[in-house]
Amino acid sequence: MALDNVCPGAKRFLEPSPEEFRCRSCGAVVEIWSDEAETTCRGCGAVVRRPAEKTCLDWCSSAEQCLGVMKYNKLLRQGLIHPGGADDEERAPGAEDPDAAG
Repeated sequence: MALDNVCPGAKRFLEPSPEEFRCRSCGAVVEIWSDEAETTCRGCGAVVRRPAEKTCLDWCSSAEQCLGVMKYNKLLRQGLIHPGGADDEERAPGAEDPDAAG
C-alpha cells in the first residue's frame, strides 16, 4: 500500500516498522514495532515501553479518519496517541493550528 499522501504522524502507524530499545532491567535489546506501545523482554521478562512521543495525531481533528476507526481506537487504548494533548509550543513548525478559524 502506497502512503505518499499520508501525513508523517500517521505513516509510522499505517506502515509499522521495528525499532530497537534497551531493557532498563537487564540491558538487552528489544524490538518494539512503531504501532505498538510495549513488549516483554525475552531476557528478563520485564515490560519495556516505548517513550511517549507527541505527533500531529494528538491534535489533528482528522486523525481518526486518517488512521481508520479500528487503528485509531487501538492506538488510543495503548496510549500511543492523546487527543487534545499537544500544546502549540509542542506542535511541529508550520503545522496547522487546530483552533484557527478558516
